[in-house]
Amino acid sequence: MAFSDDAVLARLSSLNESHDSIATASQWIMFHRRHAERTAQIWLQRLKDSTSTKRLSLVYLANEVTQQSKARHRPDFVLAFAPIIAEALAVAHKGAPAEIQGKLRRVVEVWADRAIFEPGIQAAIEARMQDAERSKSAPKSNFGSHASNVPADLAGLVVHSQNLEKTSLPTKTSLGTADQDWDKLHDPSAATPSAPVYAARLNGLLRSLASAEGAVADSVKARRALISELEKLLSTNRAVLAQEEQQLTTLTSRKTETEEKRREVENAIMRTLPSQESSGVLRDGPTQSPGPEPERPEVEELTPPPPDCHEAGLGITDGQSIGTSDISLRQATTTESPRPSLNGPYAGPPASGMEMLSNLASQYQSLPVSTNGSNKRRRKSERAAQAAQVNLSAKLSKEGKGSGKAGFNEVWRLIKIARPELKWLAVAIVFLVVSSSVTMSIPFSVGRILDIVTKDPAEDARLFGLTLPHFFIGLGTILTIGAMANFGRIILLRIIGERVVARLRSQLYRRTYVQDAEFFDANRVGDLISRLSSDTVVVGKSITQNISDGLRSLFSGGAGFIAMIWLSPGLTGLLLVMLPPVAVGAFFYGRAIRNVSKGIQKNLGTLTKIAEERLGNVKTSQAFVGEVQEINRYNKQVRRIFALGRKESTIAATFFATTGWAGNMTILAMLIVGGNYVRTGAIAFSKLMEWQMSGGDLLEPARPSEQARITEQDEIEDDLEHGEAENAEATAEEMNMATETEGTFTIGGKELYTKTWTPQGPVKAKLVFIHGFSDHVNRYYGLFPSLAARGIQVHGFDQRSWGRSVRVPADKGLTGPTAQVIADVAAFTRSVLAAEPSTVPVFVMGNSMGGGQVATLASDPAYEDVVGSIRGFVLEAPFIAFPAGEAPSAIKIFLGKLASRVLPRQHLVNALPAEYFSRDPEVVKSVREDPLCHDTGTLEGLAGLLERTDALASGRVRLGSKVRSLFLAHGTGDKTTSWEASRKWFDAQGLQDGRYKEYEGCYHQLHADLCKDEFYGDVGDWILERTEDRPGPKL
Repeated sequence: MAFSDDAVLARLSSLNESHDSIATASQWIMFHRRHAERTAQIWLQRLKDSTSTKRLSLVYLANEVTQQSKARHRPDFVLAFAPIIAEALAVAHKGAPAEIQGKLRRVVEVWADRAIFEPGIQAAIEARMQDAERSKSAPKSNFGSHASNVPADLAGLVVHSQNLEKTSLPTKTSLGTADQDWDKLHDPSAATPSAPVYAARLNGLLRSLASAEGAVADSVKARRALISELEKLLSTNRAVLAQEEQQLTTLTSRKTETEEKRREVENAIMRTLPSQESSGVLRDGPTQSPGPEPERPEVEELTPPPPDCHEAGLGITDGQSIGTSDISLRQATTTESPRPSLNGPYAGPPASGMEMLSNLASQYQSLPVSTNGSNKRRRKSERAAQAAQVNLSAKLSKEGKGSGKAGFNEVWRLIKIARPELKWLAVAIVFLVVSSSVTMSIPFSVGRILDIVTKDPAEDARLFGLTLPHFFIGLGTILTIGAMANFGRIILLRIIGERVVARLRSQLYRRTYVQDAEFFDANRVGDLISRLSSDTVVVGKSITQNISDGLRSLFSGGAGFIAMIWLSPGLTGLLLVMLPPVAVGAFFYGRAIRNVSKGIQKNLGTLTKIAEERLGNVKTSQAFVGEVQEINRYNKQVRRIFALGRKESTIAATFFATTGWAGNMTILAMLIVGGNYVRTGAIAFSKLMEWQMSGGDLLEPARPSEQARITEQDEIEDDLEHGEAENAEATAEEMNMATETEGTFTIGGKELYTKTWTPQGPVKAKLVFIHGFSDHVNRYYGLFPSLAARGIQVHGFDQRSWGRSVRVPADKGLTGPTAQVIADVAAFTRSVLAAEPSTVPVFVMGNSMGGGQVATLASDPAYEDVVGSIRGFVLEAPFIAFPAGEAPSAIKIFLGKLASRVLPRQHLVNALPAEYFSRDPEVVKSVREDPLCHDTGTLEGLAGLLERTDALASGRVRLGSKVRSLFLAHGTGDKTTSWEASRKWFDAQGLQDGRYKEYEGCYHQLHADLCKDEFYGDVGDWILERTEDRPGPKL
């Protein structure tokens, strides 16, 4: 499609939020990059005329186009969007729902992180976004706030004014383009182009002039309509003004006339009053007293007091439990009661509104409740309780059903799957018997031929009554028939295999697609795709190729063994003596290669799952700057497959070299013994050759099939058939599998990354975790899943300037002063205390720098409300002091504090040796390769860290009185923080419920060191021991 304004508008109008739609439109726009400026102007106008959802799609399109333009080093669209992008983002942000505003903010952060626009443009975008956010709470004028607030007389004026505004921008753009083309073509200093080029430029100028002419005509039309509306409004208001002035004059004269008449009447009344009445009133007034005040009429009570249930005719029975709740409903024995009067015995002080609602609620609870309704509520309650958890019986197993089903059961399951193809399988087996019979007849024929050729030439050379030429023709015919049978066997088995795979895929997809939502909660999409793709092929080959090879080997081997015994029992007996070692080796090799092949198959499925799920959510990953992490995840799985492949190669090489050598030694022994037999005349040479050819299949080590076992056939059939059945014997570990949830937490305008590990069973306790220096919450390995498996819900967040809370490189290390750091920890803890379930005890745990922050929070009187709501604190290797010989000098600390006041945001890299963290080399390697562990701080942040450490080590800061329990764990091999200082600080607190444990020889990160399992158990045990004596947090 050629470029035109209508074509661009058509593309933009058909745009939606799907990735395919945005990618298609982006490719078309990028193809017409020569019209980048015009496209950007049309895009802006379309965005202004669209709804909030459509505006978001248009912003996504601009994001795709600008990023592609930047990546291809063709900045046409970056330059075209730069002047208008700030205005466009402000328009899209204004009035949009909070969800869409968040997505727009995410796009802006991605632009800043990848430096799509120049710093000045990026700053303008963020400024306009902030202005739009601040203006949300500002009062709006009646004229522009909503269409319903615009007066009816001005409605037409507003419409025409908006139309004029819409035409103004295209007019300016078109005029600018037309003027540029005109000046470029009529520039006397420019070189004279050739005739074809000049004609093309004239055509382009004509198009520009036509576009500008149309835009100016639209603007003129809109402006004339506005002026006409203004003149019409002015004329109407002038006529109304003259009419209102005449009405004002008439009303004024009438008012004056009425006032004169009122005064005349009042004067006449005063003149007609007798003088006696006037004097009597004055004389008697002071001496007379008023008579008794009449009694007030009795007023009925409009709000009756709470009616007594017995007086109202309601007989009350004992409480009855409903469902599984603790609420008791009272059941009435009658269904009718007398209507209470508004006075009489019910007269009394009026009840308040709340009392009346309470009485109505109590009367409602006194209504009859049927037992059937109770049962229904009970069933609904049970279903609701079940719906809160994922039924793990619907989850496909990862390792199969175990090796106990191997053997005949698997073969029988294969036959059941291939039942529709049994007729053709039988034909294939007949072809197999024919081809195998022909193959086994070759040794016999060779033996007979050798007997003929070694006879005296004078004797008659006949085989089976045939001359040698006729015999060879017949043998060739038999071999041809064998080849044809082999052809039929192979093609039939291939076709049958494809049919089985196609049928199995169709049935598997149908059965998978009709499962309920619980099945898809328990199974990830990548696993299901792996079952549909690779596993069905495995089953198809197992049904056709592997069974065929097995039958062929069984038939050929059995026939060959019988022939060998018939030809020479002595040689066969010698072979049987040497065969068991080879057979035993083949057995163990088969099992080993099967397990390795199964592991490769499983890991290939996992690789497919990772690629499918990550590429399907690539925008989310890129938004959180997770490209490096996802690439490492994929490469790690590739390395696993490579390691398994290398292991398989080693096993195969060992087996084939060993069996090959054993086979050669066996043949050598057969030649020695067989040669002696021939020399002594015990066996003819032809019989010896026939015997060796018959035993060829037995002496040659056949490679066991790597895919003969149904690696996941049990899951494909059984799990999908019985996926909806309840698993009554689910283990406690399965019931407490962790569900990981990512999110954000905003404090002071800063958005922080959060992650929660929630057990699928009941939540027994909640743990708030604060990470350490140059760390993030996704680096704590198995600690959080192990706690979640025991019913402990873990809440963690990447602190300000660390981990995934860093949106742009400039954010690194900007933790702020100590007051800001502790305020972040307290705010996040408050959010966890208030979150559901709010009736379980809450614990707070900190590691290293985070441990020092937790100790500071627990010592700060300003946060006593938070500390009093926390059941206990856990400190893992807290940073209370440097280890011996590692502390900086006092002068260095003083100069650092002084510099932090002059240059608080000056970045400073403070790299910690990774080998100090753990004795596990894999952990050390992962720390060095993690891009989120940036070791970057600021002078202000590092000074605050040292101040907190000094306050704790010197004893100036002690735990508050609201601290109930404390568990401090430290490794004696820690080279990053001092375990001696931790023990000294702990002893100084004097807590009744306090525990201090040293881990002998362990390094700084107990959760990643060789003692991690012991540490996981200690933390979980300590928390669960304190979950029974507290009903829950209260704020």
